[in-house]
Amino acid sequence: LATNPQSMVQVTAVSPSFHQMIVLQHKNPLFQDVRVRRALSMALDRNLIIQQVLGGGGVPDYPVPFSMMGLDRPLTLEECGPYWQYNPQEAKRLLSEAGYPNGIEFSMMVPAPVSDVWLLVAEQWKQIGVRVRFDERESSVVCAAPFQKA
Repeated sequence: LATNPQSMVQVTAVSPSFHQMIVLQHKNPLFQDVRVRRALSMALDRNLIIQQVLGGGGVPDYPVPFSMMGLDRPLTLEECGPYWQYNPQEAKRLLSEAGYPNGIEFSMMVPAPVSDVWLLVAEQWKQIGVRVRFDERESSVVCAAPFQKA
């Protein structure tokens, strides 16, 4: 703007239908326990991720676009329910209740190179005793993985 004062700048939030997602392999016995899945979700500080990685220009992630739910705006984090709320103490309790008082470890397929989103996710999970190893792949492989037969 300093060099071209006639410029116009528009900031548009990314549509929630285009998002970073974590798809858990439910054939893995670890992820068959709903307490583990809930713990992983509750250990994520989505607001911090939005602030640090997207500079505040984002909305919480959820699986169904708001327009397909008959809404005219994205859901707020509070509207997403209790398991979307950042609650590391409850996450630790759920892991312990599920039989993992010392935490869990697993690998996670991510697009190469590992982005700031996934590094922050791993850091947040580490706080509740979850150790994740990144399996870096070509982005097209990662995107197709949820639709492949295991």
